[in-house]
Amino acid sequence: RGFGASSGRRAYLDRWSQYHDDVEDQLTAIRNVSERLPVVLYGHSMGGLIALGYVLADVPRPQPDLLVLSAPAIAGRVAQWKRGLADVLGRIAPHMEIANDLPPGGLSHDPQVEVAYRSDPLNVHRTTTRLGLELFREQARVEAGLEQIRALPMATYVLHGSDDPIVPVSSSASLEGRENVTRRVYPGLRHEMHNEPEASAVIDDTIAWILAQLGT
Repeated sequence: RGFGASSGRRAYLDRWSQYHDDVEDQLTAIRNVSERLPVVLYGHSMGGLIALGYVLADVPRPQPDLLVLSAPAIAGRVAQWKRGLADVLGRIAPHMEIANDLPPGGLSHDPQVEVAYRSDPLNVHRTTTRLGLELFREQARVEAGLEQIRALPMATYVLHGSDDPIVPVSSSASLEGRENVTRRVYPGLRHEMHNEPEASAVIDDTIAWILAQLGT
């Protein structure tokens, strides 16, 4: 919601759990037509934070069979002044927008990826202070609850590029070595590994992990 072709005010939400409501709606709809096929929840960047937070939430919700987290934004490289603004203005001026900082070339080694990103009318290049406030709160909640991941009924695959300047590879390091988690770091790759020149290998690795987990 608030992004892409979805409805809602751009880059805004009242509470983070609204994203979990949306995931629940989609999982329920998919289960209804999947004819018992396994369902994989795949989240990239902020979507990775949403997906991980969803399965770690205290509220009982429908669960996927497998979880894939691509450069999950459990933490991020955000200026301290922006965090301070979000903390204050997220309450008193929640609709105020602050420009996103995208480091040049941060998405991929392929320059056309960034050209496409910046020219896509569905992309959002500013963030409301309320979304910032809710995102920082969710990052803290998820980080504090990572011990619960061992009790989840689904295995988790984490992939991250070592040269990601948007969501640093260190932000997913807390998932390394945890029970039920496989983490793979791709040397030299940036934020959108699926849009790097090596994308086919990254995608093949992910599919191979999924099939191995499903035993087929």
